[in-house]
Amino acid sequence: MHAFSINKTLGTALLGLGLMALLSPSVTAGEAPRNKLNINPVWSFTLGDPADASKPDFDDRGWDIVSLPHSHELYAADISNFRGKEDVKEPYVAFPGRKVGWYRRTIDIPATALSGKVFLVFQGAMETTKLWVNGKPAGECLVGGYTSFHFDITSLLQQGKNRLAVRVDNTVQKDIPPDGAMCDFVLFGGLYRDVDLVFTGSPHVTFPWEGPQAGVRLTLPEVSQEKAVVQIETALHNDTSQAVKCTVVTRVLDKVGKTVATTKDEVSLHAKGDAVITQKTEPISNPNLWSPDSPYLYTVETTVMNGRKATDHLSLSVEGRQSRDLQQRRES
Repeated sequence: MHAFSINKTLGTALLGLGLMALLSPSVTAGEAPRNKLNINPVWSFTLGDPADASKPDFDDRGWDIVSLPHSHELYAADISNFRGKEDVKEPYVAFPGRKVGWYRRTIDIPATALSGKVFLVFQGAMETTKLWVNGKPAGECLVGGYTSFHFDITSLLQQGKNRLAVRVDNTVQKDIPPDGAMCDFVLFGGLYRDVDLVFTGSPHVTFPWEGPQAGVRLTLPEVSQEKAVVQIETALHNDTSQAVKCTVVTRVLDKVGKTVATTKDEVSLHAKGDAVITQKTEPISNPNLWSPDSPYLYTVETTVMNGRKATDHLSLSVEGRQSRDLQQRRES
């Protein structure tokens, strides 16, 4: 247990150093308008549903120390209770092996991070998830066990230490997919994919799971050995209480980082509003077309500018295929 305590302390210290490196005063918004910090290591975990586990001063010293990705039932190394009853016609069998688990950890937030937006992004959790930050509810995800999701935790943070508490419920819930039908596979619960802190300004590009038109979508309406045109659809959100007019600058870079096309357009957003802007590049002459023998990739960089200040920035890859197959790449 003493070794676990040392690892936990070291992990918290390393996270703090990572945040300071990403968000130090020497890094201006124009240089780094979006940062992502993975926080997979060093979570406190317990299998069960203890009362008051969401409170910041809850004593979790007896919990296990785990790193993500993590499956809380597999942790017990016993799948004998996952089979259910074969003679039951009702598909929503109460598998006794599917339970609730809690994850807790501390993050150290510098003052520079609180001037923008801070999101906690879960790439996957089985099956439903509730989050508390410093004892206050941040929200819940009831969409499904295979869906990425995020919480805006900006207003719940304070400078210095902040306590995260995550309740992951993997009991059978017939209204939440993948439940709702007889499954022929085991649904292990837990935080089974990456968890990241994402820092942006406002306006910012939305996350790709927020709707049918979200994030950045790339297509190639024209592509041949002679020329290629890249179309970029960018979904934006304004978190402020004032209308803003921003500029979206998109560059296409070749394999060595040389700019081969640039487009720049203005877009207006209402207070707390959303907008989707569609851009097209000028034709790129003699593009390097992708093939298995020559898997050439271009990079598309999208930067959101509010006046002279960059508030968000995304970098994505795109390939050119002469068959004109639709190519989409999304990144949060």
